[in-house]
Amino acid sequence: MSHVYTSISALTSLEFDSYPLGAIKANGWFQDQLRLSAKGLGGNLFYFHRFVKESTWLGGTWEYTPLDEAAPYWYNYIVPLAYTLDEASDPDLYIEIKKQADYFLDYTLSHQARDGWLGPEATPHTRGIWARCLLLQGLMNHAIADSSKRQTIMNAIFRFVRLVHAMLKDNYAGYIPQKDDVFDLQLFGVARAHELALTLQWLYDQTHDTQDRRIIWEVMEMMWQGSRIMERDWTIFFGKDFPQEPSVRYKSLNFKHGVNVAQG
Repeated sequence: MSHVYTSISALTSLEFDSYPLGAIKANGWFQDQLRLSAKGLGGNLFYFHRFVKESTWLGGTWEYTPLDEAAPYWYNYIVPLAYTLDEASDPDLYIEIKKQADYFLDYTLSHQARDGWLGPEATPHTRGIWARCLLLQGLMNHAIADSSKRQTIMNAIFRFVRLVHAMLKDNYAGYIPQKDDVFDLQLFGVARAHELALTLQWLYDQTHDTQDRRIIWEVMEMMWQGSRIMERDWTIFFGKDFPQEPSVRYKSLNFKHGVNVAQG
């Protein structure tokens, strides 16, 4: 990918295309598993799990980390669950799970800050971009699956991305922790720069506005550059120093964390 954006810049196509969320409904064994999830723990976290029910994202006070990632993780799960369930075979269950996804969406968008920030954080020192990567994946799928909500979601995402562009240009604010910042001291965000790019590549193809395309492009480039600055670039990990045997002492937590390694 070029570091210089031009009006004719184009993204390299993904190796595999994805079916739009909701285009495929589960059958057989997989349908049973989705029902078990929706009727069991997964479909009831909204009602009892404090990191969802009482999350700061929904006006509560509970978080297990300054990353504020719990509710966005849940949202990024509940949206595909809702729109993959078979509405015809179990309409009440479909309506229930969709209601949960819509509630989180409506609350989050109605509480978007004036400057475009999405989330409960109110100060620069607590505003970390990382959990928004998960949120935007859920928002993208929600927009794809529900055409009635698409434009509202798109407007919110564009406002947020324009803010992130300004933040990253300000010495990577919200991404690389500075003095007194508390949002991501273990650098999970810079170790997983690709997660925001997944949504931004989709967003880039949804608009023909040259200015917004330039902003999206530059945000992706700055995310990758921040990852390199903080030595959390996975292209370096898979290089000549790649560990040849298990080692709990390899470099940093970011290169040992199970999800990070799988994604890297």
